[in-house]
Amino acid sequence: MTRKTISSNERTIAIIGYITVIGWVIAFILNYKENSKFVAFHLRHGLFLVLLTAFGSIVRSLSELIWVIVLVYMVIGIVYVAHNKKKELPFIGTLVQDWFKGI
Repeated sequence: MTRKTISSNERTIAIIGYITVIGWVIAFILNYKENSKFVAFHLRHGLFLVLLTAFGSIVRSLSELIWVIVLVYMVIGIVYVAHNKKKELPFIGTLVQDWFKGI
């Protein structure tokens, strides 16, 4: 079984996708031409975190808890990218990949 080597550019774009909504949009645009499956995998997780953050800003009573959860998942996702892992985030990864499979 051959394993595709993840380029430094792909890792950088995937990491940017985890950092705020602006970073996600930039990563989405940068990956549009390349169409990297590795980046798309991580963009799905990043989109979920962006949406979760937006929900937290609407529901003020949960905003701090949601912010902490998002921060933890961002760090986990960035660590996975840095280690060239196409690994789902704990508890939510399977759902996120299914919900946003069009990306």
